Amino acid sequence: MILNAEASAKFQAILSGLASWKELVKSQFVKHLSIFIGWTIENASTLVERARQEAFLSTALNRSSIAAMAEDREYIPRKPVPASGKVSIVNAGQNSITLARGREFLSDAQVSYSLDTTVTIAPGETALASVTQVRTTEVTDTVTTEKSFYEVLLGRDLSPKIASLEVYVDTGRGAEKWAYSRLLTNAYATSKVWDEFYSHTDETGVRFGNGTFGAVPPAGSTITVQVQETEGDTTLLARQQLFPLDEVVDALGLPTSVQVTAYETIQGGSAAESTEEMRRNLHYWPVYNERLVWDTDYEFFLKKKFPKIVFVKAWGEEESERMWGKSFDHVNRIYVTAYAPSFTDLGNDVIAALSAVPLLNRNFKWYEPEIKMFWLTITGAILTDVVKDEAKTAIQKALSLAYGMDSTSRRKQVLTSELYAIIKSTGYFEDSSGAHFAVTSSGTPSADNPYEMICIDMEKTTVDLSYV
Repeated sequence: MILNAEASAKFQAILSGLASWKELVKSQFVKHLSIFIGWTIENASTLVERARQEAFLSTALNRSSIAAMAEDREYIPRKPVPASGKVSIVNAGQNSITLARGREFLSDAQVSYSLDTTVTIAPGETALASVTQVRTTEVTDTVTTEKSFYEVLLGRDLSPKIASLEVYVDTGRGAEKWAYSRLLTNAYATSKVWDEFYSHTDETGVRFGNGTFGAVPPAGSTITVQVQETEGDTTLLARQQLFPLDEVVDALGLPTSVQVTAYETIQGGSAAESTEEMRRNLHYWPVYNERLVWDTDYEFFLKKKFPKIVFVKAWGEEESERMWGKSFDHVNRIYVTAYAPSFTDLGNDVIAALSAVPLLNRNFKWYEPEIKMFWLTITGAILTDVVKDEAKTAIQKALSLAYGMDSTSRRKQVLTSELYAIIKSTGYFEDSSGAHFAVTSSGTPSADNPYEMICIDMEKTTVDLSYV
């Protein structure tokens, strides 16, 4: 890098060789001018060096650079997860009403919520229904020229809000749903499939085949991408009102009135993958591209698909024979278990996600997790200037975060050294202070089988503190 002082000295040396400048070389004007030129060159040199660092994943900072590397690696960032919960719907009309699945309602903050199932409500009755914070958006594109690997970009504004998408192609005989095929794997020339990609322009896009791997949409056909759009991490408090997006009619086709309120707090969503997350995750892009080989691959794949998962395990033939004995049923079979708070149909969703990955000679089977509890008896002494209840609460909170059933930061196993480190991290037991504690565990602190989820029972856990 060319530094300021070096550039300034070279500039003065150049001027000293020019006859018209000889008398001014020692002047304050030339001195300040050379400093200015030196700063300019040093700044330009710094910018060039920083731009060069953007070409490397370990030093890249700009999102555009990281997005370009994601596209090079065919990496797809994690999508936002919509909030979900239940609403209470009161039919205030004189006739029964039917609200179809996907019916949208708006909150006071103009956030959309859609029904998960179709509900029919008799006059004067109240029904509970599940809703998800999504709205349907359609992006259409007309194919003017038939070409290999035809692409449709979904826009920079919409891309960060995409929770899921489906693709329909109308070749003149009505819209037909095409199937998603990651990297067009196992696609033939006539396979009506599409692949998702993330562009260096920070946009999600869909890509079609080349006539050898996947069919090519013909010229004149219309492509419709149906997007489930979400705001991600949102909260709608219980008893807040929602309003139908369009007029509600009853069974006779007459306008009617409904009252929709949040039966519970609707939350649990999460934002899309951040720039720094993407930069770190790109180091492991082969795993993320759905090449499932090791048990940790399955774990990361499922946590990426379902960010609410706090516990997940996968095992195969060898582990199955150890637990249940030899059987042909275990051959080429992958057992999967997982737990996510407030996730009603996790098993079916997990198997559906795994089955969508083209893996030869593998069968997946869901296994319900078995919750095993352990609890602790903690005794100790703290300094006299510490409030006992505050110390006790801090210890309980730290243990709940590390081993709680619904904690997103829970540890994979219970280790004695980690238990002591967690309690000590509260700051109440410094080595030089004389404060001390001891821990005794009871229950089941370790798993004998992969489907066992070890959690702490905070109701049975006791913390008994005295003063030093």
